[in-house]
Amino acid sequence: MAVYDMPAVIEYISKITRHRKKIIYIGHSMGATISFVYSNLLRKHAAQHLEEIIALSPVIYTKNMEGIAPLLAPFSRILKIYLNKAGIHKTGYDSAFNNISSTFCGTYPGIMFCEMLLSMACGFPRKDLLSDIYPSFFNNFPRGVSLKTLSHFAQCIVSGNIQMYDYGSENIFKYNSTSPPLYESGKMSLPIHFFVGLKDYLGTRKDVENLHNEMKRNGVPTSIHYFDYTHNEFFLGKNLEEFYGTLLKVMNGISKT
Repeated sequence: MAVYDMPAVIEYISKITRHRKKIIYIGHSMGATISFVYSNLLRKHAAQHLEEIIALSPVIYTKNMEGIAPLLAPFSRILKIYLNKAGIHKTGYDSAFNNISSTFCGTYPGIMFCEMLLSMACGFPRKDLLSDIYPSFFNNFPRGVSLKTLSHFAQCIVSGNIQMYDYGSENIFKYNSTSPPLYESGKMSLPIHFFVGLKDYLGTRKDVENLHNEMKRNGVPTSIHYFDYTHNEFFLGKNLEEFYGTLLKVMNGISKT
């Protein structure tokens, strides 16, 4: 996604807008991860098309991840093998499944179970989370994603490193190394602004601060902003005035530079 999809989308936006200005990229969760890898591997392309990056709930460094994700991650590789043997190579959106999930998660008591499951994965939210959005949310979630992508995420969680995909014995042929290379923050040059949820289980404060401080030491322009949110409250929360105010302030600052 970072090597093929991201450049294609960015070039399309630049073409449609007739290259009037560089793009301010805003990504949440995996969207922030993709922007990190993209600007790491394709630095010239990123510098040509992007002004700056705004990363909401970024899942990039994962050594301090909490919740159920770190507990499930070690089993991802073997699960992928069995699913691939069964002819399954992706997971996510399916109209029948999503109809069932949206119905179940949109009615009592199913909605309580869905809320609990999300909370165990993403962090326990404040009381003003928009529960009435859940039926619509689960009607569109999860979207389609390859098992390889999920396995790659799990690999980074287990290793604690943001690195290329581990092909095992084939690494030596693909990377000329027995282990997958790391994506190094020092190779980035684009300014990046981190928006961190203090109750986020996936993109934890400690992990984002470690990345932020590492980038500062390497001379990458960066800022960090904190909110009393879980992972999904940046778009499922109710009282978001502070977040939107900070976001607009950051964007206006970018536009003036």
